[in-house]
Amino acid sequence: MNSKNLYFTIFSLILLGFISSCAENSNKCSPSYASNIEQLNEKLYDSYANVAVRKNNTTSDDIITPEYFGGSYVKANKLIVMVKKGSPKGIEDIKKRLGTDSNVTFVSCTYSLQELKELHAKLKVSFAKKAALRDEIGWVAVGIRPIQNRIVVYLNNASNKNISKFKNEICNSDKIIFDQLEIEPIEIQKDTAKDEKVGSPS
Repeated sequence: MNSKNLYFTIFSLILLGFISSCAENSNKCSPSYASNIEQLNEKLYDSYANVAVRKNNTTSDDIITPEYFGGSYVKANKLIVMVKKGSPKGIEDIKKRLGTDSNVTFVSCTYSLQELKELHAKLKVSFAKKAALRDEIGWVAVGIRPIQNRIVVYLNNASNKNISKFKNEICNSDKIIFDQLEIEPIEIQKDTAKDEKVGSPS
């Protein structure tokens, strides 16, 4: 084999490897690949739902999950499953439910999802009932943030003063973190035609 043919062969092999690598990465980033990860997540939640729950078309929010399960989320084409205190039994149980899939990563966490959901439900009640205090401290929303394994309370102004008032009068828990979410007030325009009608002499 002369030098030209040798160079051509080497170049062809490198190009073929590059194309194969690109194709593999492209598949991992494709919508169908992402969909498979989401389906894996749904499969996990479905495995926790009993027959009665499935028949009622209940959402994952209503499913009672095991004490070891801290929640899950998708990141970098991986299903991240939070396991309370890295419980080996919990990890083993999840593997039985999902199989040994290389796209599943286990991360240790502090709280179970069920603990967070119970506190979240209580805070939603407080949000509805304590309107005056809610407006005073600018409390605009509450939710669960799986990545941080915490409840997040959103305030218009997450100042120390507002956070302290929330902790003193609503709930002081290590499960809660605070974040700022500024919401513009909605301006309600007056119905001028109606006003004129009301003000007109009878």
